Amino acid sequence: MRNLIALLCLSTVIAQAETVQLRRTGNPTVITFEYITQDELTVMVKLADKDNVLTYRWEDLDQDWIKKNNPKLWAERELLLTPVEVSDKKMGKKEEELDPFAVVIVPTDVKSLLKILNTALYDGLKGLPIEKNIVAACKEVELDETLFWKGYEELKRASASDPSKIVEAPVVEKEREVKAKPTVKTKNSAPVAVASRSLANIEKETNAKKDLADDLKPFTGFGYLKQAAEGNAKMKISWMILRRAPEDRKTIVACLRKHEAMASELADKTESKSIKSDALVLKKIISNVAEDIEKISRENLTMEIKFQNDCQALISRMSR
Repeated sequence: MRNLIALLCLSTVIAQAETVQLRRTGNPTVITFEYITQDELTVMVKLADKDNVLTYRWEDLDQDWIKKNNPKLWAERELLLTPVEVSDKKMGKKEEELDPFAVVIVPTDVKSLLKILNTALYDGLKGLPIEKNIVAACKEVELDETLFWKGYEELKRASASDPSKIVEAPVVEKEREVKAKPTVKTKNSAPVAVASRSLANIEKETNAKKDLADDLKPFTGFGYLKQAAEGNAKMKISWMILRRAPEDRKTIVACLRKHEAMASELADKTESKSIKSDALVLKKIISNVAEDIEKISRENLTMEIKFQNDCQALISRMSR
């Protein structure tokens, strides 16, 4: 009964707001609809200038993006989520013809292709699992833990479409304070201090684990590539996290390969020599970055400078 009352209240709030934004998985297009209703498996909406009601299956929509950008709609969905039998309810033929998501965006020049790629690279990614021994992970690539956590936060900011909305965890006053260092005596040697961690680093690890437990996706492909293009410590941390995040690597490579094919198709179909030439150059740049990421793995401890150069080439084109 309590859930039903809460659901009715949320429905009233959304109805007053009238509009919601939806996006399909793998499709960067964001469309604003008038909200009608939803159930556990589908959501019903309509375009403001159309009378036709459109029904979308939740499993076909980018739920992570919708959760982030439509909190009231998602709150209603969470109240509805209960174990149910899978329905065969699908969009009818007439609805499919009117479906705005069915319209495939075809780039007409390199500028529009870069815009589509930029949007796609902002899909959320989880990053590396925060392991029990993050110190060992840093030691494996000869990286100071404090520097790692600084780069971790910088990567989150670089990944945000609006960095000003990133809320940083408060820095504890005793950031420089460390636990007492016990000594270990070895035969025929002086006592050796056992390494210890700062309280600030321990707290940052706790916050990162909480983000993962809450299923947050703080990183994006754009963030990884931007940090790699910066070089030095930023590149090393981006590379280090990608080494331990195979799903992120797979997602970024798939995105790049898709847009590499789009660049190739643009070059084949255009009648403009300048667009054809520019599209082939962009195709090669995207291909280079994809190949660089495909070479990254836990087994490979070599961080190639080519990765930085290729990321610089792509990011500079996207920033124009």
